[in-house]
Amino acid sequence: MGISQQIEAVYQRALLLRQRATTSPVEPALLDEALRELYFVLEELQATDSDLQTQNQRLLDTQQQLDSERQRYRTLFELAPDGYLVTDCQGKIHKANLAAAALFAVPQVNLVNKPLIVFVEPADRPQFQARLANPEGLPDWEMMITQRQASSRAVAIATATIKGTRGQKTAILWSLRDIGRHKQMVQALNTAQTDLEHQIEARTADLSEAQAHLERSQRLDSLGTLASELAHDLRNAIGPLVTATDLLMLPKYDLAESAYPLVQMMKSSARRSTDLIDQLLMFVRGTEGTRVPLALGHALGEVVTIIRSTVPQTISVQSRLNDNDLAWVEAEPTPVHQVLMNLCLNACNAMTAGGTLSVAAETRQLDQGDPHLPAADPPGRYGVATVADTGCGMAPDIMERIFDPFFTTKAAGMGTGLGLATAFRIVQNHGGFMRVESQVGVGTQFEVFLPAIAAPATADPVIGRSGKA
Repeated sequence: MGISQQIEAVYQRALLLRQRATTSPVEPALLDEALRELYFVLEELQATDSDLQTQNQRLLDTQQQLDSERQRYRTLFELAPDGYLVTDCQGKIHKANLAAAALFAVPQVNLVNKPLIVFVEPADRPQFQARLANPEGLPDWEMMITQRQASSRAVAIATATIKGTRGQKTAILWSLRDIGRHKQMVQALNTAQTDLEHQIEARTADLSEAQAHLERSQRLDSLGTLASELAHDLRNAIGPLVTATDLLMLPKYDLAESAYPLVQMMKSSARRSTDLIDQLLMFVRGTEGTRVPLALGHALGEVVTIIRSTVPQTISVQSRLNDNDLAWVEAEPTPVHQVLMNLCLNACNAMTAGGTLSVAAETRQLDQGDPHLPAADPPGRYGVATVADTGCGMAPDIMERIFDPFFTTKAAGMGTGLGLATAFRIVQNHGGFMRVESQVGVGTQFEVFLPAIAAPATADPVIGRSGKA
């Protein structure tokens, strides 16, 4: 019998006793039995009260744990690094954490009761509506969200449904992770990888070119040894020619006046050949020759004489050489002659369809800050030799490399790529510099700047031609 039934039974017995007590005296045995039953009921009530107190304490403990878990959930929800939203099944926002508010750039209170779709880029809204209708069992997805007074942002989204006590869908939990920075990092890594691959390709090409240069240098070393031996043989072969021309010009041989210019030309050519052989030996041995006063105007005049006799008639040669300004410099005649000849030949080669070769020599004063004066060179007076053509011209990327050793735009076998590199080295060794201007389809102009000197008091016009008086 339960405690409530026992209480009811005791209550009924008590009523019966009360009724009997009003009509006749109560029997002692019956009264004792009623008291025992009351005592028993009280003990049961005390035991039940103790159980109820224990159960109440457990309920209180459980309630406190639930409150603690709710507070923990609220804290985790609010302070989560990713954005979290709770919406109803139609997408209206009920709750939003701090990260979600920062993601949308909207205060938390302003997010509540707003439809989530208004923050979705129009292009992504059809996909959003499809996901909203069926948020379960789908993988994470991406969409673009709009921000107030800011550009759109890419987010990764995961959803989960919140169900009621009967298992019905009551709300949707949204997780939004900002992946814009991640995408930027991925893009930056891809760009860095592409740049690295390009650098590797460029470095590989440079190494291949360096290997080719090394092989050419090794061949040049072999050629240097051969050239040294050949120079000695040529000197021995040309020496008698120089002696013979000197002897032919003696009075005792009664040289005809008409033959005199021919013998003089032979003598000049023989001496020029001897100078070239000496220069070749100095280049192979790495020594420098003697520098003497040299008139750039005379040197250019000699080059023009040779060029005019060799270039086709489609090329016109114009010279502006002033005897009052011969642009005197102190230099080795043969290397400077080599520089000027190389520039003139390159200019003629650039005019395959004909054109005009222009040469000039003058003395210029270059002061500090002059745009023609490189920062590394001192101001002062310079002898300037100019060689210009009206040929095909050069593109900027070609101009940047014209002084690189072994660089050439000519076909294989047509050039070594050492002409301008050697000219540049010769000019630098003389304390000068070179300037070049070019335009595709218009032409190219080279200027050779060498430190100028005063004209010698007894200037021999032959100086600057053969290098000897």
